[in-house]
Formats: sequence, structure tokens, C-alpha cells
Amino acid sequence: EPLLVNGVPILQAGSKGEYLGFFQAQVDTAADRIISYEGKLIPVISRSIRPRDDVMALVEAQEKIISAEVDRVIGYLKEPWIRASDGESNVGNWTTDAMVRMTGCDIAFINSGGFRKNLPAGPVTVRDLWELHPFNDRLMKFEISGRDLHRAMSYHVTSNRRLLQLGGIRYRARKSTGEILEMTVGGKPVQLDRRYTVITNEFVAGHIEDYLGLSLSESDIEDTGWIDRLLVEEAFIQEGTVSSRKDGRIILEE
Repeated sequence: EPLLVNGVPILQAGSKGEYLGFFQAQVDTAADRIISYEGKLIPVISRSIRPRDDVMALVEAQEKIISAEVDRVIGYLKEPWIRASDGESNVGNWTTDAMVRMTGCDIAFINSGGFRKNLPAGPVTVRDLWELHPFNDRLMKFEISGRDLHRAMSYHVTSNRRLLQLGGIRYRARKSTGEILEMTVGGKPVQLDRRYTVITNEFVAGHIEDYLGLSLSESDIEDTGWIDRLLVEEAFIQEGTVSSRKDGRIILEE
């Protein structure tokens, strides 16, 4: 059923093509209001649908062309990569640490929703990283003072956005008030007058005010030339066998 918020029906058909959304409403156009409505989700059961032979042949031909590259094993995970949106995750920690290491920036942020699947321990292929980072987001960088960084992280922990995955920075804060109790960058306390370089994906850069309460112009943000997936792939190949864990870089207290 549609969710009703302040008299407005909210509809969403999920993701990954699993459902079709059906919505039908009776509208009083003179009064500009909905009189009645109904909605439901219709499951898409792909196994019951036979694909057209010519379309299937085209898909299979393309799969043969790309499989040699995308099914190539590029390394191994010692532990499974498990996503999280309400705190740190081992996949978020490793990825943002790689962003810092590969670019020389001080701090890395990436939205938790940018990770699109978990990965089991064992061999990892190029296809796995495509499916983990399917958006081909460019990686952008900007500078921020330590003083503004404190304000930004205070804003972030009290916002309605999912927590950012982060590297190069650790913090302890009160969730209810946004008070930053402790914060370090590169293992050292944040210096209020120092300038820090931040790398993030273009999604976060485009919503920087929502995530961090910052107002940045286009001239403040620089394209690094990296694509998120390609940086992760290169870093993974360099490391070969990857071990990643949660290490307490995000601590929220009441």
C-alpha cells in the first residue's frame, strides 16, 4: 500500500526490477485533491517469461565478448565485505583508506548507499567490483579548514542522511547534539586553522550541503581524474590479498 504522509500518497516500486508499481486515483480536478486511490506492487517473475530468441542471442554474444575481462580474478578477500548505513563497515573502511592512499588526500568520504552489494570471502573478479560500484562516479576533491571540518561533522551526525563511510579521519561524537568529543586526521588531533584535502565521489560532492552542511561552488571542487571503480580495482590489484575490518573510526554516543 502507498505510504500516506501529510495527506500525500508516497509510492516506490523497490529496486532491481523486482516489482512493477500500480497506482490508480480518483481526482477532483476542481478542488485539486485526490478523492480515493489504490496501489499495489506487482511481482516481476522473470523465470516465467521466455526471452525472445534474437534478444537472447545478442545478450549471449555480448557476454562472451566481455566475460574474459570481467570474470578475471584480481585478488582475494580474507573476510567478506559487508555494507552498513548506520556506522562504519569493513568495505567502507578499506575503500576510503584506498582513496586516501592512492590520491594523497587527507580525508575520504563516500556515501554508504554507493556500495551496491556485499562480497563473500574468496576470489574477487572485475565483475564483482563493477557490481559493487556500478555508477562510474568520478572522484572529486576539495579543501576544508579544520574549523569547518568540525562544523561539518557535527552537522553530519545529526542529519537525516545515512552516515558517510570515511578514511583518514576518526571521530567520536554525541548523536543527539552533534558535539564532537574527539576527532583526528592522519592520527593527529584536528588543527582548526590547517587546510585539509578531502576526496569524495561526485554523488556526495553534488549533495555536499545535505551531507555536511557545506556550501561549495564548482570552482571549489576539482576532478581528480579517477573513477571510483577503477581506483578500487587498481588498489585491489596492488594489495592482492585483502584483509579489512571495522576499527572504531566512527563512535556515536547518546
